[in-house]
Amino acid sequence: MDDPKDITKAFADDAVKVVQESQKVAVDAFQKINKVVPNKPITFTAGDAIRSMADLAKIAGEVVDPSRTLPRVLLGGLAATAVLYLALNAAFLQVLPLERIAASNLVAADVMDSLVGARGAALVAGLALLVVLASLNGNVFVTPRVLFGLARDGLAPAALARVNAGGTPWVAIVRPKAERRSA
Repeated sequence: MDDPKDITKAFADDAVKVVQESQKVAVDAFQKINKVVPNKPITFTAGDAIRSMADLAKIAGEVVDPSRTLPRVLLGGLAATAVLYLALNAAFLQVLPLERIAASNLVAADVMDSLVGARGAALVAGLALLVVLASLNGNVFVTPRVLFGLARDGLAPAALARVNAGGTPWVAIVRPKAERRSA
């Protein structure tokens, strides 16, 4: 199993299994949280963060020593997400009562409103929008890398492996978007 393709595929398969099991644990945890705060997770859902970790499999072919690097990234990312999630919720609970958190649409903005006023709330709402845009940017540019990797390995049309002078797989970026427009 020294072939990088085999290692990448094995890691991707294992990553999918880990994500599926993590999703089950996250769903169970949030069902318990929702008993305390009905239909309102306190901040973002950790399940969404865990599911997004599967995106690492999309770039496995681009990573040096993926069998060593990707598990570290997955475990480190999961640990950092859990610590940040718990710390943010602890901070939010120090500022706002549970009832106000349960009724909030954007808890972080409500916390800032309580601490520094409406300008702080507007700043947090703007930052939330920036995070959404950054996430979209990641999805737009990572997915073509999958097509490029498949083509480079002979598993997709060779045209998708074409790169421009800067090394960008321009066909893999442009073609799926053109197909979506014609659909």
